[in-house]
Amino acid sequence: MDKDITQLNNYTSPDASIDVIPIVDVANNETKKITRNNLLEITGAPLGTTDTQSVQNKTLDNTNTIAVKDNLFTIQDGVDPTKQAQFQASSITAGQTRIYTLPDTSDTIVSIAAAQTLTNKTLTSPIITNPTLTVNTISEFSAANGVTIDGLNVKDGKLNTNDSVVTTNITDQNITNAKLAIGAGEPGGAWTSWIPTLTNFTLGNGTIVARYKQVGKTVYYRLLFTLGSTSAVGTTGTFSAPVTPETTGINFPDNLCGTANFKDASGSTYPGYVRMETSGELRPLVFNAAATYAVVTGANATVPFTWTTSDMLYIEGAYEAA
Repeated sequence: MDKDITQLNNYTSPDASIDVIPIVDVANNETKKITRNNLLEITGAPLGTTDTQSVQNKTLDNTNTIAVKDNLFTIQDGVDPTKQAQFQASSITAGQTRIYTLPDTSDTIVSIAAAQTLTNKTLTSPIITNPTLTVNTISEFSAANGVTIDGLNVKDGKLNTNDSVVTTNITDQNITNAKLAIGAGEPGGAWTSWIPTLTNFTLGNGTIVARYKQVGKTVYYRLLFTLGSTSAVGTTGTFSAPVTPETTGINFPDNLCGTANFKDASGSTYPGYVRMETSGELRPLVFNAAATYAVVTGANATVPFTWTTSDMLYIEGAYEAA
């Protein structure tokens, strides 16, 4: 029977599968029935704005703004829903919104603790604690600075730190001649020429070839004086040494520092030795065998023979540099 709608009882337990709602068909001037879901054009229960409901098969378009608490937002694997992940925002300063920009690539997130292999990364001024590096090349970042490893600077393929190589780091008997520096004056280099000062010798048109090499504090020398027609030999002459000698603790003038050969152009050769004088000069002396025991004497114009063109005086030896 007809009642005013305000007089109808409230229906608190509707059954959506069988209950119907009256609706007026204005075109045909009659009242018809329709189910709730047909009226709303849905197949399930309506979605309430404040109701606690499990929502499925919904698509939110890109006009929606969503704010979700981190502990209520869970991502599940599409195959195994027990594999889950959540984001945690608790470390963000209160009142701040942090924005993370995604790179233009499909990739894997890099974490702090996970063991991962990184490629194509550029690290600017990083602090890396106790790393194990497997690399083929380490290049300097700033031009001309080289690369410093634990205080040792390497620049252009060479050690660039003073005292970076010490004897304890060199294997005994492991340095060959081929590894020695070959510059002038270096252990592996050519001997150096020197022009000696002559005392009581006259070079004239003769020639002198004098060369030496210094290795540490040891000086090796050799000298050949070939007389010309205007050359002359005075009394006990000397040649200046190529490097100033050490004199401390040496019993001058009896410091023997080499051998001497006096060669007559006729073919005879007379041996002797070289003595280092207190003045730092090399004095060649010849053996005199006239007595029972050989003694030495200084050369002069007629000792050990009368000097003439093409006669030669050769000395060689070694001594300690100052």
